[in-house]
Amino acid sequence: MDKVITVSLFALAGAGVLTFMAVPSAKADTMPIAATGKKLSFVDLLALAQDAGFEGQDSVIAAGIALAESRGDPMAIGDQGLAPENGPSYGLWQINVGRKAHPEYAGVNLYDPATNAAKAFEVYDRAGASFRPWTTYTSQAYYRNIPAGFLV
Repeated sequence: MDKVITVSLFALAGAGVLTFMAVPSAKADTMPIAATGKKLSFVDLLALAQDAGFEGQDSVIAAGIALAESRGDPMAIGDQGLAPENGPSYGLWQINVGRKAHPEYAGVNLYDPATNAAKAFEVYDRAGASFRPWTTYTSQAYYRNIPAGFLV
């Protein structure tokens, strides 16, 4: 099923509303994406974020965060030098399984795009529907990964 996202666009001449179709190309039942080494696009990540529970502009922000965190690589590993207290982090949204972060996800297949998106939504939800757990959000690094037309 196609997802529709409406994003407000403000210009000097006035305000308008644009509607974009985000066609899911990465579905929850297609795990081989991680195995192929294929990097996912913004639209792929947007579909995953929406399927995981992110809504509206939060799905746009979530996709931008995933690109900032992993460059769309489901096999990305980060924060290895911070282990075991504050790392490592795995997958698209770089879910941190360190003892001081989310050790409950240590045995989860975070290389699977749909699983990683679902756990990212759990982290977001537990933070009070906030992206504060991601430094790419607090530093605003995510913003440059949002294509023109998906303004937040």
